[in-house]
Amino acid sequence: MEPEPLSGSAPNALDHESVDGGEMETQSDKFLIGLTGNIATGKSVIRNMLEHLGVYGIDADHLAHRTLYKGSPGYQQVIDVFGKVILGTNGEIDRLSLGQIVFSDQDALSNLEAIIHPLVRKSASRLVNEAPSKYIVIEAIKLLESSLAQQCRSIWASYSDPDLQLKRLMCARTMDEEFALQRIRAQPPQHQKTQAADIVIENNGSYLEIWEQVKSAFFEIVRLHGLGEPTAVLAYDQLQFVRCTPDDLGLISKLISKFRIDALECDPQTILVEMTDNAYLTLNEGVEQIGILRWKLNNFVSIIDRFYIDPAHHNPGFMGKIMRTMDLYLTRQLAEINILLLPEPGESSTEIMAKSDYQKTKPEEITTPAWREAVNRKIADHQTIWIKEYTSSAHTEDT
Repeated sequence: MEPEPLSGSAPNALDHESVDGGEMETQSDKFLIGLTGNIATGKSVIRNMLEHLGVYGIDADHLAHRTLYKGSPGYQQVIDVFGKVILGTNGEIDRLSLGQIVFSDQDALSNLEAIIHPLVRKSASRLVNEAPSKYIVIEAIKLLESSLAQQCRSIWASYSDPDLQLKRLMCARTMDEEFALQRIRAQPPQHQKTQAADIVIENNGSYLEIWEQVKSAFFEIVRLHGLGEPTAVLAYDQLQFVRCTPDDLGLISKLISKFRIDALECDPQTILVEMTDNAYLTLNEGVEQIGILRWKLNNFVSIIDRFYIDPAHHNPGFMGKIMRTMDLYLTRQLAEINILLLPEPGESSTEIMAKSDYQKTKPEEITTPAWREAVNRKIADHQTIWIKEYTSSAHTEDT
């Protein structure tokens, strides 16, 4: 099989068809959780924790970003409204420049949302209906202001004390105090969201405290609505990928320490922090755990930046089997691409990657912005990039 092209096309789920601003269509057997909350209150942490429980996660803000990429449907429309002053030197829309305009001018923000929101609704609808789980959570800061809220069977809201919001924006997102306060004040008061929500998750304490709130609220939904628990296992060819949760910190730490070449111990608290933005999957053969990987899926883009396998299984035949099982798992998760960030491989590993149709590349050779951004956020020193595009993904637009 010939290698797939590195550039891909404009994001498949956000094509150039015109869309209206109508309601999102959802299947009746899906349970849709709408998750909202103001900036820096922990929405994404809550979404990730729901994902650990087998809920399929959709990040509407990230879908909105995709509409702005060159070649995507919102790109030229936004330039037509705001002018070329918002373009960076690479011809892409500079979101920081655009943000400084719209977050100080309500009319400008409304004009931007009128372009982006219909595109996001269309893409989100496709993800909801094709998701492999009966439970879906969609994170959207403007959830309550849109028709999407009426499609949700449960509304969740995150809440944080205002001083923590400011601290997070200044520390984690490196905003200066003036701009951080501008972002906070551009949004309605938090109580407008919390009062409209069925579930409020407070994010003023530890990650474990958030996890316990999320777990308790979700299993109450499972109990009340009788849809059964989501599956956390994919089995294929006698191999299984099994999702871990923050209740498995000891197991994750043990497996990483066991399979890492340097045999260094991995602190469970460090793993917990990682799990606010990543997932861990164990690889099992029958009842034996033979590997573990750290993974992130965000709206079609899959990235694996840790991949530890029992050395006893480091042979081309078995590794090829692992790669086939992994690809099946990821396509069922609606991934359009898988990106592997690995240490420089030896000759045998390079052969395995080539036989599995993965291409070795560099960040500057990846022309699809969403893929390149995912790599640049994750890649560490001494890692090589291997990518595989799933051209038959379920989200591909009908022709």
